[in-house]
Amino acid sequence: MTVNRLFKTLIIVAAITNLISCSTEKSEYIIDEQFDTNKLGWVEERTDFHYLNIRKGEYLIHSLDTSVARSSTGTMAGRYLYDLPMQYEITTSVKLVKKNSNKVSFGLFLYSSTLEYGFTIYSDGEIIVSEYDYNRESSINLLSKKIKLTPSDSTDIMISINDMGFELIVNDISIGTATFRTETSSWHDLRLFTSSGSAILVDYLRIKEK
Repeated sequence: MTVNRLFKTLIIVAAITNLISCSTEKSEYIIDEQFDTNKLGWVEERTDFHYLNIRKGEYLIHSLDTSVARSSTGTMAGRYLYDLPMQYEITTSVKLVKKNSNKVSFGLFLYSSTLEYGFTIYSDGEIIVSEYDYNRESSINLLSKKIKLTPSDSTDIMISINDMGFELIVNDISIGTATFRTETSSWHDLRLFTSSGSAILVDYLRIKEK
């Protein structure tokens, strides 16, 4: 084999290796929503209650109705929540862009058929993970911690799930670990939210197999 042919062979091998690596890395994402399009069918509407809009790679959620606690929104194509692996991470990055008081909140909800798990970030740095049982009509706090938070900066949220256990990490700070009372291989719904009178921009939402 000549030097020239050997060089060409090495280039081809390197290209194939890089392609396989990129393909493998991409396949780890169950969902990589960057809000460049709206293929998942996120709600977009302008009403007296809220303004929801995807623009320039971000999802605007603006809660206008002061008679309710919050506005939440999800997708019309929730199949990405079915048949999830035993271990995965849900990550998102949220920026608070409007608030009407010193303490507003935002975050996300995970729903099973009878349980609601709220991952709530308050603008003063308080973080609470709650569980609401629809059958018992009762709520308990699973985690609670206060950290230093700059609301004008983006807040990075990670829910690291291992079977029925999970760890919440906010801005690389562990808030703690707890256990779901439901199987996590399929969720009924995932919804993003912000409290009444506030507005957030969501940069991305990802679910990645660990």
